[in-house]
Amino acid sequence: METRRENKNKRKRIYIWITIAIIVVAIVSFMCFFISDRGTGERRSRSKDIYNSKSVYVYNLTDGKVEIDVNGNKKLPIASLTKLMTCRKALIVMRSKGLVLDDSGQVSEEAVNIVKRQKEFMVGYDVDESTDLRDLFYAMIMRSDGACANSIASMMGGNINHFVSEMNDEASEIGLSNTHYETPDGVYKSGEYSTASDVAKLLKESLPDKDYYKIFTTPTYVSTKTERHPDGIKLSNDVISAFNKHKIKSFKVLGGKFGYTREAGKSIAVLAEKNGKKYIVITLGCYNKGGNHGHMDDVITAMKKINDNFMINNYKSSHVEKFKKLKAPEKDGFYTYILLCDDGSLYTGWTVNLAKRIDTHNSGSGAKYTSTRVPVDLVYYEEFDNRSEAMSREWHIKKMTREAKEQLITKL
Repeated sequence: METRRENKNKRKRIYIWITIAIIVVAIVSFMCFFISDRGTGERRSRSKDIYNSKSVYVYNLTDGKVEIDVNGNKKLPIASLTKLMTCRKALIVMRSKGLVLDDSGQVSEEAVNIVKRQKEFMVGYDVDESTDLRDLFYAMIMRSDGACANSIASMMGGNINHFVSEMNDEASEIGLSNTHYETPDGVYKSGEYSTASDVAKLLKESLPDKDYYKIFTTPTYVSTKTERHPDGIKLSNDVISAFNKHKIKSFKVLGGKFGYTREAGKSIAVLAEKNGKKYIVITLGCYNKGGNHGHMDDVITAMKKINDNFMINNYKSSHVEKFKKLKAPEKDGFYTYILLCDDGSLYTGWTVNLAKRIDTHNSGSGAKYTSTRVPVDLVYYEEFDNRSEAMSREWHIKKMTREAKEQLITKL
């Protein structure tokens, strides 16, 4: 009886110790999740921008530089963004034929049949209804009318296939090295692809054309009055209208074009203005992620990042240019150091080889904090006789305010 009771107590003690061990391991794991390397930066969120689209690309048209490049060279189907090239090439061919946008044009039976078969959108022009070329161009870009796109291609190229060949020639001419077109309307066909960076380059090359710019940026438009449409057809730019409903105040959408097919997902090309500068924003490959407006949310996220970069650059120019960048000593020792990160924040740590440690930080593997804020520069360091002194000094510097750290750095 006594032995049975002892066994029971023994099992109970084992259970208690196992439970304690599990709790300890859980606590240690939880702490390790938040502790990074042998130093910490200033308090700041490490969350990265998470996009719904496979590819996001932002080009600063004013300053002539890339602001954001997330898979910008990834080849993807682009759906109706194809019409951006259709518009460019058609304007070029139109002028070579001595035609202008005010000349007459019409939707062809072939184009209408293609669109009906593919279940594309049409604004309402009837076969052979005589209107202006301008109306067809505006309907193609503002409302993504497939019949207008195919009719323009047929009129300017003699036939659709020949015009598509001219589109590809034009793509090569302006350096779209990762682009190939199969249709003028963007309805998916195997072998058709482009990249966000190529679409941005296409717009960069096309927007200086006054006609192209006006077609791409006109918010609302009323087409020519015809017998079948005595009041004309009222059009609105889908992208501008959609963003206006969001009541975005941080930036202005000047123009844009949506794209969608099941294979391509949702895509968008936007010309936006913020802080007096113009940006081309391209997103490709937004499928179910983000709901109905995932691609639009990506534009908003990207433009917010532009604002963050703008604020960071202003901060850096006014606060950190006074910091002298130092050369790290090559010899081993015990060092406490301060790094200036690319976003203007300060990171404090300690090490035994300062030169190697900075190289490790700049490679992105030095610490979690600095991995997303490279490149970093050495702006302060002290050398000590032993490890404990270096670690103690690191602890004291981390407790300092930003202002106190700046005073310490500038005293060198």
